[in-house]
Amino acid sequence: VKALQTRFDAYTDTALPGAAASFDIKVSPGAEGNIKIHRGDLLLAAKRTSEAATWYNGDTADARAARAILARYSRSGGEPIRVLARAASDLPDAALVQFHLGSIETKTPEDVDLQARALTRAAELLLRLGRVRGQLARADTLQGKPDAALTQIDRALELEPEDAAGLQSLWSQRFKR
Repeated sequence: VKALQTRFDAYTDTALPGAAASFDIKVSPGAEGNIKIHRGDLLLAAKRTSEAATWYNGDTADARAARAILARYSRSGGEPIRVLARAASDLPDAALVQFHLGSIETKTPEDVDLQARALTRAAELLLRLGRVRGQLARADTLQGKPDAALTQIDRALELEPEDAAGLQSLWSQRFKR
């Protein structure tokens, strides 16, 4: 402790002279509709779906995408797939809509085909999201394409190695024999 204290006592703080600098700070106001959608997203993340719905009431493409994703969490049966399929068709560049459409649990062959197409589009838009590849592997497996599924799993693990336990859990829950 004495040796450290001696080194600490010998230290002198050297003040650096401030340089005259000019900073250009640009602030762009957020569109009112986007702020509402973000508020709704926070409420949805907190599992307060009915309150989230009140914030997704705009006429923009983003609001429509948010309402479609909300359907996944607030409706049951085959309705969320239909709502998300319509939104995915109308908004092909809405990556999260494509991802959520592909992530709903279903084994109906027509729906799995629809999901595979949506997840393929999501993989093009969300290049670094390994979960897209994990869900695409699920769809490939259900379509009888085990080699393609293994390729997707490898890619998912490459993109998100920290989620390996999540992928294992996903597969063990969904494909128990």
